[in-house]
Amino acid sequence: MEPKCTKQEILLFTSTSFSKKNFTETNDPNIKRSSGDIDQLEEACWNGLLPEIMPEINEETGSNNKLFVWSIDKAKFFLCIERAEQPMAAELLWSVNPYLFLLATNYN
Repeated sequence: MEPKCTKQEILLFTSTSFSKKNFTETNDPNIKRSSGDIDQLEEACWNGLLPEIMPEINEETGSNNKLFVWSIDKAKFFLCIERAEQPMAAELLWSVNPYLFLLATNYN
């Protein structure tokens, strides 16, 4: 029996007040927010701030192994973040990414 690997997909919608927060690592109030709020959020996720931004995602995995961000897909209204112990292929039918899910429904 193969050992199971944990994979986690997270959708962060970019039109919410959560995504408009300041996720920079600096607390300097003189730094103005740019129009690239989504880019700032994406960069924060790549820099490992995701568990600090959303601490509940670590509790949900049920695994003691560390999950790494392997990909971030940027769409018009969301970021789809894939975290796993190791790189894994997306399972179309079980993905929360609407583009992958809708692609799989066309096969049925």
